[in-house]
Amino acid sequence: MPGLNGYEVCRRLRELEGCKAIPVVMCTGKGQRRDVAEALQAGATDYIVKPFTRETLLAKVVKVLDGDTLSVLVKGKKEKVRLRNVDTPESIHADKKRNAPMGKTATEWVRKRLEGLNVILEFERDKPERDKRGSLVAYVRLPDGALVNLELVERGLSPYYKAFGKGRYAAEFEAAQKRALDAKIGIWGDPKLREKYLRPKPKP
Repeated sequence: MPGLNGYEVCRRLRELEGCKAIPVVMCTGKGQRRDVAEALQAGATDYIVKPFTRETLLAKVVKVLDGDTLSVLVKGKKEKVRLRNVDTPESIHADKKRNAPMGKTATEWVRKRLEGLNVILEFERDKPERDKRGSLVAYVRLPDGALVNLELVERGLSPYYKAFGKGRYAAEFEAAQKRALDAKIGIWGDPKLREKYLRPKPKP
């Protein structure tokens, strides 16, 4: 369209009363994070990079279930998202003895950070998109580029969790956990949680 790019077309569509709720999927050769963020801010429902892959999805956070699990809308469909590389302490377990105050702290932090916002879900190219329970396993990124999974580890609200694989940001997660450990913040300041998360895991 002369004089308008795809972002501007999307913005103008969203300003029209009859077009505010229609799905808008952008298909483009631009795959940088800033391009996806601009599409999200313009009102796109999804963003597909050519050649077509499933590495990113746009979503709206409907509800924060706990510190590492979200309920989101993707293309109008409700999905559960498990944050990759994150395993916050329990906060809503049926057995209340397993819940920890730090779990509630993590949940409240994520709720304030994400609930009601549009986000970008990132997937590992060579890993399954879903866990055994059918939840999407993803990195959650805000339009400004902030990686919420990494922020949780940096704040000591979660260990660097590797059950789904180390992932593309392994170096960043390792460094973030070391800083939190050294500073004894969050879970690392609680002797019981520190021992729990640092205890060697048995081999499967």
